[in-house]
Amino acid sequence: MAWPGRRHALGLKQRSANVMNTYPRRESSTRMSVRTAIGLAALTPLLLLAAGTASADPPNGTYDVETPQGQIGLWTITSCGAGCANIHGGGGSKKQDPDIAGGIIDTQVYNGQGSFTTNPSSLCPDGTSLTQAQSYTVNLTTMSGTVAVIPLRCAAHKGSDAPSFTRTFTLTKT
Repeated sequence: MAWPGRRHALGLKQRSANVMNTYPRRESSTRMSVRTAIGLAALTPLLLLAAGTASADPPNGTYDVETPQGQIGLWTITSCGAGCANIHGGGGSKKQDPDIAGGIIDTQVYNGQGSFTTNPSSLCPDGTSLTQAQSYTVNLTTMSGTVAVIPLRCAAHKGSDAPSFTRTFTLTKT
């Protein structure tokens, strides 16, 4: 006996029309693409809202910038638009980090993170003025960063040529 909707041993029996209609049909790829596009279009405002909160306004104010060895500056952070921050800085009044030359910083960072370089001048023991290369990374969300320093090359000026080093720093609102 053959079951309804099953093939006969010879493969001649076909499914009845009622059984055929109970199985779902495969959706066409065009129709599926249209539905996917509509779904993504509906999610776009939510994605933009999430991206907008990731680039919130910077924390405006004045900050002490300190390494474990001492202060390296006093930075003023101000907004320059959505996700943009101006950083302007100079010396501070606290105990200075003895290995990092102070200088003027005037830069912008975007979406709370950035990197920049400065080349402040400092004096060797004999009074010769040389520049110190400093490369900063800063994260305004964690209020921290790093500074990589190539110290003054004062060996020819009654000093020494210290090796390069990297230090972490924190920003503390004043």
